[in-house]
Amino acid sequence: MIKIRSKALILWTVIVIILAGIPMSNRDASAASLDFAGRTWNIKQSNSPVGPGPNLFSASPNDVWSDQDGLHLSIHKNGPFWYSTEVILDESLGYGTYMIQTDSRQDILNANAVFGAFTWDSNGGSPIPGSPNREIDFEDSRFGNAADSTNSQVVVQPFNVPGNLERFTLPDLSSDAKLTRFFTWSPGKVEFTTLKGHHSPTNFPPADVIHQYTYLDDGVNHFVPIPDRENYRMNLWLFESSAPVGDQEVEVLISDFQYLPLPPSDNTVLFDFESGNQSWGSFGAITTGSGELPTGGSIGQGRFHTADYSDPNAGFGIVDISPAGQDLSTFLGLSVDALFEDVDGQPPFVGTKELEIIVETPSFEEFITTVTMTDEYQTFSVAFEDFQSGLTSLPPTPTQLSDVAIKLVVRNESGTGFGDLHYDQITGLNSIDNADFDADLEVDGNDFLVWQRGHGNGSLHSEGDANNSLTVDGSDLSLWENQYGSIGGSLTAAISSVPEPASSTALLFGLVGVIMRRLK
Repeated sequence: MIKIRSKALILWTVIVIILAGIPMSNRDASAASLDFAGRTWNIKQSNSPVGPGPNLFSASPNDVWSDQDGLHLSIHKNGPFWYSTEVILDESLGYGTYMIQTDSRQDILNANAVFGAFTWDSNGGSPIPGSPNREIDFEDSRFGNAADSTNSQVVVQPFNVPGNLERFTLPDLSSDAKLTRFFTWSPGKVEFTTLKGHHSPTNFPPADVIHQYTYLDDGVNHFVPIPDRENYRMNLWLFESSAPVGDQEVEVLISDFQYLPLPPSDNTVLFDFESGNQSWGSFGAITTGSGELPTGGSIGQGRFHTADYSDPNAGFGIVDISPAGQDLSTFLGLSVDALFEDVDGQPPFVGTKELEIIVETPSFEEFITTVTMTDEYQTFSVAFEDFQSGLTSLPPTPTQLSDVAIKLVVRNESGTGFGDLHYDQITGLNSIDNADFDADLEVDGNDFLVWQRGHGNGSLHSEGDANNSLTVDGSDLSLWENQYGSIGGSLTAAISSVPEPASSTALLFGLVGVIMRRLK
């Protein structure tokens, strides 16, 4: 157990580091790693058989290394044992385009060897049946069948679902071994491309296309994973632990890796109510009034729904619903401006001011998330991955989101007295501000340390970019301040009544509290 004196020493050391702005590394210094294509890659090592294969994996610089030519992966025999190799990108990038270029003869790769370039989330947690690890693959192999005329494939796991795996043939590369492979991962879609030669994924001659395949999420049999904590990886391994054909060592040369984030796009206002109710409806047994607010919205006009929550015939509460047929499949989430206040001259509302934000399919399946309102307008930005089906507890797929109605519900069980729901400016979000940089589902002092390390030089969410601006700056710190203490990083920022920013002293003592809890 740490003595009190030691706790205090550690605590003040951390405070001094924070105040001095000294970067702190979160990577284990003893972990084997290498630099390639301007990024850091951890090297997998295991002296006992592990997947894939299973195989032994070497981190020896004789077996896996980078130089002026690129990244070298090998299958090498050490004594009586064959060792495979794998590198793992030391960051999580999410949606975007992942590109590799190779300079080795992938068309004649040893029949028992497999080269893979893929995403993998070792934490799991993806709701896709049979594929919890967010795996999207390029793989070169004949998988032990030297006579197989095909020698490469693209996969969105699980591979055994028809349509999830597409095999094809790399042509004779004896005159020029150069290949470019990339996939673009976006909500509901993965697009794979294989090219002869080295080209940019945004500019290549159609004549050099070897293979293209587009995988779509249909919400029934085919599912595109939602990003979380996956890493991009490359490996070279032995199929079913079989020695290479001819006992020949194998090497693959990857000359480049690039990642391109999805191009930014503006959020889309779906309903602003500037021209009336825009076909929204309101109902509920406890309703005492509803309609438009000519001047009472968060931005111009809005809508209201007043209800008597003391009514014994309350039923389920109140519901406001948009027209059916809303296509939300291209968005990452929704934002709603809302408040809930007492009604003048009526008994005050007593209870939790919970708003259910719901998207409902034509088959009446509801996907629900809940936020807590105050008596001032707030913008509630919620990601679709945080919605849960009342039937399956899973989030909606892009296919399900392509035809929905939006519902706002305040249930009567949440209190008594009269309450007045106001709402306005319902927006489809192409990006969602999120200060949970370490993806532990809590915005806390650890996320501040991530921001501090990335300030001025980072460009990724995992480096402190909370607003998808591709820079880490003061605006990201402001978002962290607003979200500090929240669960999951969902932004709940006030619009018409912005709370005072937390002072640096208060934030520092918040960090002190985090550190002290860790030291207990």
